[in-house]
Parts: sequence; C-alpha cells; structure tokens
Amino acid sequence: RELFVLLRYKGLSRVKHPLFVSTRILLYVLLAGLLSSFFYGQDRRLVGIFNSVGILFIAVILPCFMAQVFVEEMKFDREVYTREFNDAYYRAGTYVAHRVLVEMPAVVAAAAAFCGVLYWSVGFDDDVKTFGFFFTACVVNFSTAMLI
Repeated sequence: RELFVLLRYKGLSRVKHPLFVSTRILLYVLLAGLLSSFFYGQDRRLVGIFNSVGILFIAVILPCFMAQVFVEEMKFDREVYTREFNDAYYRAGTYVAHRVLVEMPAVVAAAAAFCGVLYWSVGFDDDVKTFGFFFTACVVNFSTAMLI
C-alpha cells in the first residue's frame, strides 16, 4: 500500500515533470548525437578499430558521470524524505523501491535512445543480435550507475 501511494502521488508527478524527461532521456540523446558526430562511420582498419574501442569505452564510462543527476536530486529530496520518514509515512525500503520503479522506465528509454542513435551511426555491425547485446549492456550499465 505504501509503495502504491508513493508511486501514485510522488512518482507520477515526477515522471510528468519536464526536467525529469530532459535530464533522463534528452540529455542522453544529445550526448549520443555528439559522440556520433565525432565517430561517424568508422571503418575496419586499425584506426577505425581503435576509435570503435574508444567509443565503447566512452559508452561504458558516460553513465557513471551522468549519475551525478541522481545524486543532486537525492540531495534536494533529503529534507522532505527525512521529515516524511520521521512522521512514519513510509519505510526506507519502500522509498528506495519507489525511486527504482520510477527511474527504471526512464533508464530503459534513455538506453534505447542512446543506443539507437550511437550504434548505427558509428558503424557497428548491422546485426539485430549485436544491437540487442549492446542495448542490454547499456541498460545494465545505466541501471548500475543509477543505483550506485
């Protein structure tokens, strides 16, 4: 019941906020576009392979730096959370579950947008299976960065 109330009243309003959408999804689209412009159409010679490895490294490291968005938002929510927790509105585990359930659709959407822009423009294999692997790896990486 606590989780349902948190999702309904706090989660729904958070997801509808334009700042939530812009920091969670649009920022990754812009970053993927920027990286795509730098690494567009890499070939299979030595320099192109090094550049492809570099873009894979950037794709792994980037969510760790972007996790600062979550940290800053938690700082803003700390005062409200402390007051509501002390008033016994909900338990800590329920609050964490609420945050994860609100953030996960945005994480999946951000990974889909990031991979959709970056994968095809850089010149990785035109295979749906490898794109699926890259997408799954990005979802796991983005989720890990969000939860840490």
